[in-house]
Amino acid sequence: MFLILGGVLNLLSFSDTWLLLMSVYLHDIGMSLTYDLIEETWQDEKFQDHLKYISEKSNDKDLKEAANYLLDIQNGGKQCQKVNLSKIY
Repeated sequence: MFLILGGVLNLLSFSDTWLLLMSVYLHDIGMSLTYDLIEETWQDEKFQDHLKYISEKSNDKDLKEAANYLLDIQNGGKQCQKVNLSKIY
């Protein structure tokens, strides 16, 4: 990280540096999933049941929308719409 930020790293607070490091670590952890593991999880009946449960019972509107989106992909994506990222921020 020092090679990328150079001298700017000295200007960052402890919490800024910590946040950058955690972002890098979590990104790397997220990238460690293999396609086979993702495919296996996707086909797992427990995972599908969990998605259905969230889509029907969750009180979190965004989580419910995400679960419905994933279930729609599984059903051929007939209801899929392009995600509007401006709504997220």
